[in-house]
Amino acid sequence: MRITRTFFCSILLASSLLIAGCGRKSKEKLYRELLQDAAQLQAEGNLASEESLDGVIDRFDLFITEHPKNAHVEELRQKRGALADQRDKCRLFRIRNQYELITSDTGHSLEEVLKNTHNLLVILKTSEAQTLLNKYPDAKVYEPDLLEFRDEIQAIEAIATSSYSSLKEFNEEVEARQSRFEQSRFSSIPTLWEKHTDAKRKKLINMEIERAIDSIMPALEHEASVRTTYNHKHYRVKSIELVSKTTPTWVSSPSGMICEATFRVNMVGAWFGIDRGTAKVSVKGGVFQTDSMGSIAYRILDHSELETTGDL
Repeated sequence: MRITRTFFCSILLASSLLIAGCGRKSKEKLYRELLQDAAQLQAEGNLASEESLDGVIDRFDLFITEHPKNAHVEELRQKRGALADQRDKCRLFRIRNQYELITSDTGHSLEEVLKNTHNLLVILKTSEAQTLLNKYPDAKVYEPDLLEFRDEIQAIEAIATSSYSSLKEFNEEVEARQSRFEQSRFSSIPTLWEKHTDAKRKKLINMEIERAIDSIMPALEHEASVRTTYNHKHYRVKSIELVSKTTPTWVSSPSGMICEATFRVNMVGAWFGIDRGTAKVSVKGGVFQTDSMGSIAYRILDHSELETTGDL
């Protein structure tokens, strides 16, 4: 059967109309999808992900570029602008959130806090962040605030890691700087100051206790002499020998170290020196912290006469 030219043209025209209709439907569907995605992101507010916003903005740009004469272009440009503003606010929200987390952080080490502060300062110096700060001038305070915060953290770190000749020297420096850190406008600084100065003080107190316990033997020996003289009133001490001693150990309540020593106390008669004997005496004592600032003191805890020989 022969197809006439008129019939052939009719087929071509119908096909063209069908393709055009499909194209219009395809663009309309894409337009609806863009509006739907934009509405979903806008509903998320500052919690929307920047990656999702970037992706939808790119799709808006592609539609506008490929279909500049579409009836919805102007509407899409406005929607695209609103999404771009939302993206900027999301970025600002994340910067503000990081700033608040860093300046209120009391749970991490000073090293970690300083690292996070440095990382945010680096972000604030990027061209993207500078453009954002120019758009929202109130946010320009973050950089100088973080520099001030960093200086205070570094000052606390310096005190926490410095060497001190004595607990007294440390306490004097803490007292001289106390008001600066307690009155800081950053919420974490007073807590970090107290936390790290207390830890440093405790370490210095322990060092002083360890030094003091090394010198406790004369105090224990003196106690052995006094107690034996008291128990044997008609005798006097001729000499004392150390028989044994325990390794000093830490105790927690009160905080300090204890040590026990056993002595042989050689006694002679107090009047003529004819009577003689020995007493074996055990004495327990320690060095303890007596107040929150680190004062320490010797204390005798227990004593007992284990045995006697000779005329005692």
